[in-house]
Amino acid sequence: MPPEIETLYADTNAFLQVRDLKDIPWRDMFHDVRAVDVMVAPRVIEELDKHKSGTNQRRRDRARAALQLIDRAAREADLAIVVREEPVRVRIVISAAPRFDWASHSVLDPAKPDDQLVAEALSCGNGAAVFSHDSGPRIRARIAGLESYEPLPEWMLPIEQTDEQRRVTSLERDLRRALSNSPTIIAAFENYDESTAEVRAIIPVLQQLEREKIEQLSNEYLAKHPRASLYTGPRGLAHQLSGHFAGVSESQAERYNEDYNKFQSNVRAHFANLHKQVRKMGASVAIRYFVENDSGVSAKGLRVEFDLEGNGTLLADRTHHLLGHKKSRMPEPPAKPRSILDQFEKYSHFPNLPDLGSPRDPVHFYWYDRPNIGGKHSALQCQDFRATRKFRDSIFVMSFDNLPTTMSIRLHVSAENLPAPIDILAKLNIVEKAVDWSDEIVRDILKDDEE
Repeated sequence: MPPEIETLYADTNAFLQVRDLKDIPWRDMFHDVRAVDVMVAPRVIEELDKHKSGTNQRRRDRARAALQLIDRAAREADLAIVVREEPVRVRIVISAAPRFDWASHSVLDPAKPDDQLVAEALSCGNGAAVFSHDSGPRIRARIAGLESYEPLPEWMLPIEQTDEQRRVTSLERDLRRALSNSPTIIAAFENYDESTAEVRAIIPVLQQLEREKIEQLSNEYLAKHPRASLYTGPRGLAHQLSGHFAGVSESQAERYNEDYNKFQSNVRAHFANLHKQVRKMGASVAIRYFVENDSGVSAKGLRVEFDLEGNGTLLADRTHHLLGHKKSRMPEPPAKPRSILDQFEKYSHFPNLPDLGSPRDPVHFYWYDRPNIGGKHSALQCQDFRATRKFRDSIFVMSFDNLPTTMSIRLHVSAENLPAPIDILAKLNIVEKAVDWSDEIVRDILKDDEE
């Protein structure tokens, strides 16, 4: 019987030249597999580290993305992160195989990178195999008695251009830009799956932070906002009536200390309930998209529109005030009481008044039709979307149905001097998923909350 879990030691090119490992249809190769563990050997990490600062942009970008995943795995207790759950669970796992006995395998050479990968798989055992597009590691694996697998052709990224081909392509693009009288606009959903015309959005479900972590984070935050030292001045009738000129009254000090005690409790309650707050904010899922002007001509009056079909609503941001979801923003410490001298200094100058007459910046995006709760349409507009500019943003969607649910979302881009508008229709799948606190979705939600 074939194993339900495949353990594959991937070589460096599996991260550089193959589609993202989470997006591979693994059952095309392993028909009954339930899970795939992509093992990362120390040698592969070293080679990716070299590529992250190389001159080849695609390899550099992919090496950096792979290292970010590996770094996230390194922070987990089992040195592993799940990058996909369905239909096949895919994990990135940092290999912790025991030291290899090179003397017992004289056919392998410890000085050769291919043999180092094979040795790591041998040391791991448990039916581990080698996964590589290159023939070298696969041949060495078979010599050592291991299974090896080659990515299917459709799993590979497009063939990289040579330096000369890239130079010619760049010159041709520059020439088209120079000769064009109209802008060339490119737009897409960032997580759009062309094969299924779908966008998948996740609402994160988190476990409560551990008690020790709650206490640690609370103490760190309170250390940044310590209790103020208050001077109540000398005791006496004058002080009891009106407070000392440079100090505060005892009643002010008592109220402040009571408020600070409540602040301490609120900080600990904040971290204890943070998983619930993140879930509430995450109910507004971010649909990322980009619009790029791949020409030498500005797009005039560029408009980016969204239409939603289904039982849900478009939102301008994750913390839309009509949702009734309070931000999970950190509690603010109480203000230190002001003495008479402080009050004098406060009002001794006038604040700077805002400039209410500033015109709109023509290169910025502004809401033309800002969505309200229940809204199905929205539009942003930029008066002068200049040559070579790339704009990335998110539109937010909240479902009124039980999860999982499916809706449709349309991205429509037009401009006064654009020959034809861009129109993209995608199926939007919204699901709940248990994630770790280190997950990118959680980081994005907390980042939005701070703004």
